[in-house]
Amino acid sequence: MARKRIGLQLNSLISGYNIDVFNATEAVCRQKGYDLTVFEGGVEYGSPATRQQQFIYKHINGRNIDGLIITSGYYKAIENDIKSDGEKQLPSVPQIAIAETKEGEPYIYSEFEENFIAMIDHMVTVHGCRVFNIVSGLESNTDSRRRMKICLATLAKHGIRVEKKRLYIGGFTEEGGFNALNYYVKHDLLPTDCIICLNDDMAVGLIDYAVALNYNVPEDFRVIGFDDSAHSEFNHVTITSVGGNLRQFAAKAVDSIEQMWQGKFIPSQIKIPSLVKYRKSCGCVDAEDFETDYMDKDGKPVPYSYSTIQFMHQQYFRLDHDIVLVQKFFERQVRPMTIREFVPELTRWLPKLHIRSCAIVLFKNKIHVENTAAFELPDYAELLLVYEEGVKQQNDIVSFNPQECLYPENLFTDCRITAFVRTLYYNNFIYGYMVYAPENLPTPLLDTTYSMISHVFSSSAFYTEKLVAESHQHLMMEQLEKTNSQLAGISQTDELTKLYNRRGLFNLGQESINFTVDMGKKGLVFYADMDGLKRINDTYGHDAGDQTIVGMALMLRKSFRSHDIIARLGGDEFVIVSAGVDFSFVPKVKERIKESCEEWYMSTHSLFRLSISIGAVEFSEENKNLEELLSQADKVLYEEKARKHTRSSAKE
Repeated sequence: MARKRIGLQLNSLISGYNIDVFNATEAVCRQKGYDLTVFEGGVEYGSPATRQQQFIYKHINGRNIDGLIITSGYYKAIENDIKSDGEKQLPSVPQIAIAETKEGEPYIYSEFEENFIAMIDHMVTVHGCRVFNIVSGLESNTDSRRRMKICLATLAKHGIRVEKKRLYIGGFTEEGGFNALNYYVKHDLLPTDCIICLNDDMAVGLIDYAVALNYNVPEDFRVIGFDDSAHSEFNHVTITSVGGNLRQFAAKAVDSIEQMWQGKFIPSQIKIPSLVKYRKSCGCVDAEDFETDYMDKDGKPVPYSYSTIQFMHQQYFRLDHDIVLVQKFFERQVRPMTIREFVPELTRWLPKLHIRSCAIVLFKNKIHVENTAAFELPDYAELLLVYEEGVKQQNDIVSFNPQECLYPENLFTDCRITAFVRTLYYNNFIYGYMVYAPENLPTPLLDTTYSMISHVFSSSAFYTEKLVAESHQHLMMEQLEKTNSQLAGISQTDELTKLYNRRGLFNLGQESINFTVDMGKKGLVFYADMDGLKRINDTYGHDAGDQTIVGMALMLRKSFRSHDIIARLGGDEFVIVSAGVDFSFVPKVKERIKESCEEWYMSTHSLFRLSISIGAVEFSEENKNLEELLSQADKVLYEEKARKHTRSSAKE
């Protein structure tokens, strides 16, 4: 019987709370014998690549997992937007959230209100705080709004009104805490008695920046948080906080999914008790006390357990060692490499990065991501890389339909895995995704390792595409030159000058313009008219005029590039199509023509000099019709001849 697979939806693993949620869920799944697949879809703010990261949520369906634990109400808000109509028809899975989602859907929550109020009361009655600053999450976040409401109501009960300027929206990240303190310093809102951060991550960021600015917590101001994450417990200034036991959250979530498998009723709200823990940031634990974890609500000290201390020592030394490894991996990848070179290089590094299984899935065609409209998950993909520690790698190309499965069945021999699924993208293009199973990799490095691998992959993909495009362009140019050569002797050639005639111009000239525009470049169309040909014909005869035309054709060939399209329309009119140049090319080519004409005059001992007037216009994606370009260039030529006539009259 196949093992059950639980899915865990996370925004990211860069926050202490999400790291704690993952650790707790993994421990419960491991204990119960379930596989765990983590879908990281990015945060709802602050990232220019949010849409690309959320792409991974398309794999959340009954074909890939048997149950889903949701950690963010934002996922439910965007679920319908990111999935196409066809994907919405795929089998659904039992879902339980540990964040409030849509009305009527089951979620687990911590009954924190009583203890949160008690913690704020404690700051007023025990520590005598009267002036408060508050750092909140986004206004769209339900949890943040609820916590803020309780904050303000509790303080109002003590006759304390918080000025609007003391409220700062931090966004539930460490960076938000950093920005909040910066805001308070800039607007002279420090010192204060207490700063309430509505989650621990913001409290950590705020305290770290405060220390950098030489503030002392709690002497200069006290800080309290929310969630009771591992960061609050082990920060250099441990943080007073309130929250539920996340191991209980995870256990209850998995238990609820099991009941749904059995068809049992699940209440819409499942309550988990919370605890308030008074630590160093409010002054209840002495700064030099490294044995006490927190003081409980009755004022009794609760020490760190031996197992917790041992675990943190192990995490510290492993993290210290593995950070160096990740840095070395990144430093070694500074040279450009193709996808073909990337695969063996990554395979060599995966065991060093503590990744025991890894699959990189590439779509047949990369997907351009729009900011709105849902797009279909492709029906064809290939495995670029399959790695499993201790298993010989196969070089065969394996293809499959990602609409039907996350990766082919029996891809890994050891199915008991905790796997992470992340998008592989570059700018607005999604190339595929990566499934990797770490082993003993410190949790804080999970996202960092993925980011490093993803960056190297993206660089390799871009470099490979660049080489392919350059090769294609080279072949096209060779083909164009070959075509030019083949057509030189047929009906597209002007009999007198051996340049292209009108037919040759409109065939090859338009082709050159189209090719240049398709390559994302521009160019110029020149319309040229010889000066004084009628006078030469009238004075020296038409044979001399023909020699003059042939001479000018030679001068144009000599002055323009070998792959430029040069044509004689008839009489004394010439047209040149030059790809990949701009208007800075015009004075250069005019000077070349002038010098060539002077050399011709001196070498032939001619009775007259050659000269020509030129008008040039630019072609582009918006202006690429050759006939219209000739009309535009003719007008510029007319203006050029008029200027010459004016200068000539002035000299006389």
